[in-house]
Amino acid sequence: MSNFSTREFERSHGKAPRGRGFWGFRLTTWGVTDVSAVLEADFWFNGTFASARKAAKAEAIRTDASHIEVLS
Repeated sequence: MSNFSTREFERSHGKAPRGRGFWGFRLTTWGVTDVSAVLEADFWFNGTFASARKAAKAEAIRTDASHIEVLS
């Protein structure tokens, strides 16, 4: 299961993500030593946040990413 965070989005916008839009997610996989993260990919989705979150989680499973961050 991937860790999902909206912290950066909320810091930038002052509210939780919701509604329809063009959503960006950063998918990250931890390195072998768990000291440094290796950027896996940025993932973009056009639609509702609920659908985007579901698609980002599916992509994280597919790419073995351990962390998902909503981009601001």
